[in-house]
Amino acid sequence: MLHENTLSEIRESQLKCVEYEIGMFLSLLTDPDEIKDVIDAISSRNDYKKILGIANNINKESILNILSYAGMSFNDVSFESQNDEVGPADIVIYASNRHDEKKKIGVSIKYDNNVIYNYTGSEILTEIQMTSLKERLPEFANRYLQEMITHFGSFQEWHRVRFDTNQKIFSVVTNEYIDLVRDAVIERWEVMSDEEKEAFLYKVYRTDSLLDYWIYNFQKKGKFILCTNPPYLRKSAYSKVSMEKIANQYIGFKLDDQLIGKTQVKFNNGILEKYTSKRYRDALDAGNQELADTIVANYVEQGKGMVFDGVPLKFGMPFTSWNFEISY
Repeated sequence: MLHENTLSEIRESQLKCVEYEIGMFLSLLTDPDEIKDVIDAISSRNDYKKILGIANNINKESILNILSYAGMSFNDVSFESQNDEVGPADIVIYASNRHDEKKKIGVSIKYDNNVIYNYTGSEILTEIQMTSLKERLPEFANRYLQEMITHFGSFQEWHRVRFDTNQKIFSVVTNEYIDLVRDAVIERWEVMSDEEKEAFLYKVYRTDSLLDYWIYNFQKKGKFILCTNPPYLRKSAYSKVSMEKIANQYIGFKLDDQLIGKTQVKFNNGILEKYTSKRYRDALDAGNQELADTIVANYVEQGKGMVFDGVPLKFGMPFTSWNFEISY
């Protein structure tokens, strides 16, 4: 089944791991004309060959067999990657039971992860908490630089490794800061009202789904996990959910001492990022060093970054990109 915008979404979508969603959709299509149209749309993408490979290697029979076991027959499939109204589903399977009653099943497609919701720290933390934590960023950023200089031997070498090769670098200092954030989150959770907890858990745990849904998790080396009964958190249990620190940078959500989900508290791109802006680049391209220096000075004055060894850097974003991973 092709919606009005399906082909344009397939051609243009740059969402992370969308190639797996498109591949799954293509593998389940049965109408020859629709298959041809989708392949034509895919052909304009840079990951064209990868998508075809995914579609050809999907264990389609595992899905059809489970439908059959549940007394249903497959009718059609739709691509819903950018349609939030259907709930936590990237594609929707249309089926019929023995009484010819119509059924919709959403399939949430993952690649080697169980993330079901993306949110920001501001959905739990207060403005006062975030302001207090941001005020401590310069202190930790300076300590982080000294840690990196000790590790790499020079600022320039760390700068090259971090920003030219994009290597992930373990940092004790960064983890210390993340620990402060985790403490703040748990502290806030303990005083939140039942209504506030309900609003948050209702969003992240996806109990607002309008239809039954499965999770198809692509694994490495061609393996997969198909979960046809994701856990459902009843609203009556919301107030009983607790938080605690678990391995690395994670906060665990627990109910009756059982882990039901977790969140990694993290920076978008590290505690320090390479500073850049259009005005700054334009000034440098025009050879106007004085203007470039003024732009950076204003940025630093606003408490958003720092200059080290003549290189402008900006403080990372610790509250803007958190994931909720379901546990089952």
